[in-house]
Amino acid sequence: MRQIFRHITRPAAALLLLAGLSLPAPAVLAQATPAGAANLERLIQDRLGAATSSEPDQFRLERVPEVQVTAQGDVYAVSLPKLRVLTDGGWLLEAPVVEAEVKPLPDGGWEVEASIPQPLSVFSERGFRAGDLTIGQQKLRARWSADGYLLNAADLSLANVAFHPTSGGGLFNLASLTLKLDPARVTGDAWTGIFNLALGGLNFQAPTGMEKITLQKLRLRGDAAGLDLTKFAQVSRVWRGGGLPTADQMERLATALKLELDLAGYQQVHNDGRRTKLDSGGGTLALDGLSGDRAGMRLDWRHAGLDRRGADIEPALVPASADIALNGSRLPPAPLLALLATYASDSSDGPRKTARDHMFTAMQAAGSSLNIDRLSLKSPQTAVTGNGAFKFSSQNPRGLTGQADLSMTGIDRLIAAIQASGGAKAAGTAIALYAVQGLGQPEQGADGITHRYQLQILPDGRIMLNGNDMQNVAGLLTR
Repeated sequence: MRQIFRHITRPAAALLLLAGLSLPAPAVLAQATPAGAANLERLIQDRLGAATSSEPDQFRLERVPEVQVTAQGDVYAVSLPKLRVLTDGGWLLEAPVVEAEVKPLPDGGWEVEASIPQPLSVFSERGFRAGDLTIGQQKLRARWSADGYLLNAADLSLANVAFHPTSGGGLFNLASLTLKLDPARVTGDAWTGIFNLALGGLNFQAPTGMEKITLQKLRLRGDAAGLDLTKFAQVSRVWRGGGLPTADQMERLATALKLELDLAGYQQVHNDGRRTKLDSGGGTLALDGLSGDRAGMRLDWRHAGLDRRGADIEPALVPASADIALNGSRLPPAPLLALLATYASDSSDGPRKTARDHMFTAMQAAGSSLNIDRLSLKSPQTAVTGNGAFKFSSQNPRGLTGQADLSMTGIDRLIAAIQASGGAKAAGTAIALYAVQGLGQPEQGADGITHRYQLQILPDGRIMLNGNDMQNVAGLLTR
């Protein structure tokens, strides 16, 4: 998921930065005056100066442009000529001039409407002009806090965004992107409201290397209660820079969050040759109690048409379709948010394992419970369905107890596919699955033989499958 959001949001974030850098610091009166314009000009210069000293892995300004501010009725007209934004990779985006109308509000905040000129010049990390970025349609409206650093509301839309290379490769087309932040209540740094992100028709190809991304559509809708905007800005900077937020950074990020995701037509070719395809996917994640010591979670997810290929991927184990429903209670909030952020941002094994281990340890200390209300995983070779319930405790040898009822169809086809892939790991997995197959209760069905299992993790640490000790087999499966 990180690849989707970074390639989508990085150009959009640069455009938003171009518009947002014209935002001022506090004003005393909700009326534009010549004296206020002069003061505002100095304040914007200071703000732009801070933007030139951002961390190297963030978007930042190459230099501070000459700011022009004039009072026009109840608004300030702001002009920023030759605004040049540097990316973390050394690429540069130049706008001939960014213009904005800034209206001071009675509560000290700011209402901003900006426009970005056409085209934007793009320069490579070597300083050569790589091409132009054009935007067919645009709407950039926002409401900021009194100090100009926190975005309280936004209505951003871009259409027909395209990169036109001067020579050579490279491709970026985005048919549409909208971002809306609709606050219900803002108290200090605590934001409560609804946000929506939608995009369609993404087509990206790196100027160098094999990387390609296409995405037909993505819709993300969120409800947030008590979202700490300062902490969220810090976490966003970490994420945009390619890092992963820690549990400490996620501590008391919000009171409650609900996310609804829907995507379709996703394909990616990675630089190392790995390929991923997903026809459709979506679900809902609801979290509550995040500002306390224990949180609740409900997760519903489904997808269809998932296919992953690559040297380190076993296609037979990739669930082409899935339907999952989980709910948890007494969960540690900060490690939970860090785990979710890691899985959404990084597909590599190392960071995910670290986040899982941290979460598992924290769940034991918290006495968490996790229920699998619905589980259905299907691949071309096999299908697994089931449900279960588990209780975590640091007093148990394995850190948890519980049981699950599972059914598996096509285990013989799965074993054959894994054996055909070759390798020592595949051999160990096949041996373990042979043992699992032998312990199942077989039933003949329309799709072949289905094996039924009852999995138990006992207080003494034993793992039982249909009454048989499975410790050695479990070790082979988890290698």
